Amino acid sequence: GESVTDKVTVMGAYGTPTGTVWFQVMFDGGSWVTYDVENLVNGMATSIPYTPLLAGQYYFRAIYSGDNNYNGSQSS
Repeated sequence: GESVTDKVTVMGAYGTPTGTVWFQVMFDGGSWVTYDVENLVNGMATSIPYTPLLAGQYYFRAIYSGDNNYNGSQSS
């Protein structure tokens, strides 16, 4: 019943990265579902709180869109 907030920092060698981060969740081996999309501010983004509805195993990931200097990437 507790909520989870994800925080992402994107760092680079050629200035502060900009762009968008998709925050996703997967429940018990199902499909990835986007529950929030945030813009990077000073290379950082924080998701809205996510509250699980059922007991089970949850996985979270963040997907970075990339910008003019950096390719997109995702967390493991």
